[in-house]
Amino acid sequence: MKAVDAQWISVNYAADNGAQEQRQLSRVRIAVHATGSVMSGVVVQFIYEAAPAQSARYERKDDGSAVIESEPVTASPHHWYWQRIDR
Repeated sequence: MKAVDAQWISVNYAADNGAQEQRQLSRVRIAVHATGSVMSGVVVQFIYEAAPAQSARYERKDDGSAVIESEPVTASPHHWYWQRIDR
């Protein structure tokens, strides 16, 4: 993460069942480029999903407030994705 000069890292866990030592990792986001603010700007990140997808492809969505592009960067089952969010 130091080599890519990660700007921030976010870790998500599956729903907590009350036992801290048994928490399951669900997603890790590593932002490698971010400009602007939460409401307007660009974030480029790599995402790790603990639950892999068997068939993933490039996707581009425009929800009216942001354009989100994502693409798998590993072979199936896909765990790692590249994502760009442009607000």
